[in-house]
This record gives sequence, C-alpha cells and structure tokens, in this order.
Amino acid sequence: MKQGILGNWTARIWSRFRARPTEPGKLLNWTADNKLEIDGVSFRCTLEPAEYHTFQSTENDFLLIKSREMIETDLKVFLEGRRARNVIDIGIWQGGSVVLLDLLLNPRKLLGIEYNPTPAPALAAYIAERKRRNVSIQYGVDQGATQDMIRILNDTLATSP
Repeated sequence: MKQGILGNWTARIWSRFRARPTEPGKLLNWTADNKLEIDGVSFRCTLEPAEYHTFQSTENDFLLIKSREMIETDLKVFLEGRRARNVIDIGIWQGGSVVLLDLLLNPRKLLGIEYNPTPAPALAAYIAERKRRNVSIQYGVDQGATQDMIRILNDTLATSP
C-alpha cells in the first residue's frame, strides 16, 4: 500500500520530468572500458564490491556503481527525446551518479537521496566548487518511508514547473 502511494505520486509527476542532455553533442568520453571523463571530471565504473568498497571518490574523480553498458543505455534513453527539468537519484553512495546526471542533463533541480546519514565529501566539494545550486542532497533518508519521501519530493520539486 505505501509503495503504491509513492508510485501514484511518481506517475502523476513523471510526464513533467523527462530527461535530455541540454547539449546532445556532450557525450561520454571513454578513456578505458571502465573509465570516462566529462567536463574535467573522471568516473570509474565498476560493479565489483571489492572495488567500490575501497575506492574513495574525490572532487574530480568519482565512482559509478554501473557498467559501461548501463551508462550508455541510460544516455541513449535521454537522447531519444525524453525531457527533464528535475531529476531524482535514489541511493547515491559517493555521489558519482549525481555528478554524472548533473553534467549530462544540467537539470533545473537534481535531488539525491541517500540512506547513509554521512555526507559524501567529494560530492559536497563538487557542488561547492562548481556552485551547483540546482543540486540538493538529503542524507539519512529511509527510502522505504513513503511519507518522508513524499514530503522531501514535494518540498524540493513542488515549486518547479
């Protein structure tokens, strides 16, 4: 029942929040099969727990817990015409996917939600250094707490067209 409430809310707003990079030519620059670079920021991609539990992101070098195929598939969806002014990333780990979405989509608002209450220092540095006022991160949020999620979504996104 609770999952349905959030699902209904998401379904009502989804048509307003479609995604497309603001510059279609701003594509991924793969420097290796598991490394890419965009706008001076490097990303290391892995699905291996041993790697992602030991790698520590920095302000210009982020971890993505995704494969190259996953990233390219997501980008293809974005390029096929879906448009987003607002983006939500649930479960941000060290913030790599938040940074990737910010660089590729340049959304009006980008909300990251993370269960861990400890902020990701590299993500905070990226946001501060690049003055990304569009990026908002909520730490210590149980994504299964439907009412909390609805409140956060409403507080963060309700004023955006």
